[in-house]
Amino acid sequence: MKTLISIILSFALLLSFVSCGAVSPNDDNGNSNKTPSQAASLKRDVKYDGYTVASGITLPFESTVIEHVQFEKTLYLLTDGGVYSLNTESGESKLLFEADYDSIAIHSDILYLYSSERGEISSYSLSGELTDSFSSEDIKDWNIKSFVATDNYFVFIRYRYQTEESKAVYQIATVNKISKQLEVAEEIKTGFVKLCPYKDDTVLAVFIDDTGAPDNFLYTYNAKSNKFEKVRKIAYDPASYCYDACYNPKADTIVLLMSTQFQPLCLCEYSIEDDENSSLLNAKVSEWNQGGSVSIYENIVSFFNDKDTEYRYFDYQNPPEHITIAYYSASSMHNVDLAKIIRSYEQENNVIIRTMIFEDEDRENLKIKLMAEDDDIDIFSSISVGADNCINTHTYVNLADFESLGEKISSDVFVDFASKTGEEYFGIPYGIFYTENKHENPIGFSAIEQYCIKNINSETGEYLDESGDELYKVLKYHYENPNGSEEEFYDFPYSTIQTDYLIMNPASKKQEIAADFLEYFFDAMNGDIKLTIAGEETSPIYSPFIELESTDNIYFMWKFQADGVLQTLYNAYHASLDTDGSDKALKDLAKEAARSFKMRLEG
Repeated sequence: MKTLISIILSFALLLSFVSCGAVSPNDDNGNSNKTPSQAASLKRDVKYDGYTVASGITLPFESTVIEHVQFEKTLYLLTDGGVYSLNTESGESKLLFEADYDSIAIHSDILYLYSSERGEISSYSLSGELTDSFSSEDIKDWNIKSFVATDNYFVFIRYRYQTEESKAVYQIATVNKISKQLEVAEEIKTGFVKLCPYKDDTVLAVFIDDTGAPDNFLYTYNAKSNKFEKVRKIAYDPASYCYDACYNPKADTIVLLMSTQFQPLCLCEYSIEDDENSSLLNAKVSEWNQGGSVSIYENIVSFFNDKDTEYRYFDYQNPPEHITIAYYSASSMHNVDLAKIIRSYEQENNVIIRTMIFEDEDRENLKIKLMAEDDDIDIFSSISVGADNCINTHTYVNLADFESLGEKISSDVFVDFASKTGEEYFGIPYGIFYTENKHENPIGFSAIEQYCIKNINSETGEYLDESGDELYKVLKYHYENPNGSEEEFYDFPYSTIQTDYLIMNPASKKQEIAADFLEYFFDAMNGDIKLTIAGEETSPIYSPFIELESTDNIYFMWKFQADGVLQTLYNAYHASLDTDGSDKALKDLAKEAARSFKMRLEG
């Protein structure tokens, strides 16, 4: 019999829109579709009445654990041979009764078991005594994906095969506890649904698009009113799948047992109502590639693989070391690279990497957290705040201060060039897109782009055309050559690099661990190590470091595009075609655009 093991936990926060609809979580129902702010921050004020799990727990059976539920410190395990109890503090486990059921739920101190073959719901005391049972043809032969009990209802998610009449895959159904009657049976179009008890007659519903889209949602479902209400988006690595969920009343969070493209099975946690604490906590469970079930009491999260009887748990009060990486939610391939590197690093080191993922509407929140010297963030992505902003406000740690990391950066022509400001290294580049000899393939914006290269350096805050005189000449050229010309306005060779950066937060209290991860990140991007996911080599990096022999005539887009303010100049470039082409009109346009750009550049 397998013994109790501890596990590693990893914090990770991902995000957009799941395809749900049909009758239930549908906009047409008049339900809320407001998606709250995702400014994530791990809760720090949770007070657990902590207890210690018994060591050396063994289970008195060899059968498969189908599901489990929990009441205080005791787990109730439904197996293919019966229901067992396991006291996690004492380690005592025993058979309560032999029975054949498909699913188990608990409410207060009553166990409820469902049999599809008999269309039966039976009630048992916690000591294993049968207290009630009823059967109905209405609930017979159901392929149950989720079963929970509320104050007054049993709530089911059942799988339905698609037919010409019904395109929905799932159906939500409620049975009244008092009348024993089926009250609701409505179809849901979604990738996957999992329920867990919440409050009164309300449950939490997790909608997962398991096609690889990062667009999934958490809803509440009121069994009495049959109404769904959207709570928030939830984010995962690609190709996510949710196996089970439970509610943590201490922290007001939902804990999910799920798998992702880069992690076979993990625990994820989201805040329910606190927008400023919508944290995703990714706890690596094991190398399982099958599902299981999860429950929580006080500081202990318990879970079982559905293929064996090994008990595993995570202890909130004794977590492994961890760091936090914050980045923008754009679902681009370089974020996939980052996710792969994170998972591989976690497997090779006893360190958790929690991620905060920010939406478009939340990007200012990350700036605020950094300005407030919030030490909850250890590493962040510059795409959310701008590399120029980080440099100008010195919101970075000089990576040359870490000997091994600094030596690696300085030894690589590209990374040394990309990461240096003055004599310091401010970050590690990633998400790299290199357009070599761009002047050889000019496009409609080549003149204004080259103008920006010549006149803007957002790293230093310089703008060399404050009068707009040169911009006027560019606008005049564009007006006269709206489709370009064989003789371009500018004639100089240039290549461009678009890149994001991972930057260490100077307020971080875990800089040594953060530097270790950044060095691992460097090695992965440089091809010096092979990543492993679940013990196997994973796919290569999508946009690794580039090889440069020379840095001549290479320009970083973040330097000449001045994040957030460049559009002022491009708007003038477009607007020039709407003028009468006169010198006065173009000069006025150029002068105003230059003035506005300079003002915005200076903040």
